Amino acid sequence: MKILVFTPCPEEGSINSRLARLCTRVAESKGVEVDYAPFAEFEMPFYDRQMEENYGLPRGAREMVSRISTADGIVIVSPEYNCSMPGSLKNAIDWISKSNPMPLRGKVIQLMSAGDDSHGGRQGLWSLRIPLESLNAFVLPQMYCLAEATRAIRKDGELSERSQAEMLSDIVEEFLLTVRRFKKHPVGSYITVG
Repeated sequence: MKILVFTPCPEEGSINSRLARLCTRVAESKGVEVDYAPFAEFEMPFYDRQMEENYGLPRGAREMVSRISTADGIVIVSPEYNCSMPGSLKNAIDWISKSNPMPLRGKVIQLMSAGDDSHGGRQGLWSLRIPLESLNAFVLPQMYCLAEATRAIRKDGELSERSQAEMLSDIVEEFLLTVRRFKKHPVGSYITVG
């Protein structure tokens, strides 16, 4: 099983990049292959319908489509900008939604965020759910939001609170279990939940 982990943060040392790296290590410790993708690999211009009609998807969007297509599940670790998702992430979603077949359809997605406020970027993740769900991705209901993240993530990249580390491990485990279920019973087939 293979999962894709990425964050739209351009700074490698940002709290969300550090959380994405930590999530990668947790998933790998559970025996899963992880494709950690720096968002810089997906550089693309602002979505423009005329550009799409004339030239198709830009290289960065094609690369993102390819990486999503080869993953069984996706973890997006997104910061919150003004109670919403980063514009770069919304732009990427707009571009990849034009791919045929659309790679997000039926993908299990786990949303995570880290913030220095008391809610850990939760509002940004709520706004991110809307386009993902409208593209028929299966976005897990439980989100991992790390509050006061600069203090919560130690310099060695691990979480300072044991309870937070256990919660992250549990959420990753539930995500992987759901990905396995979807892999066994793809979208469009009959699945029994429970």
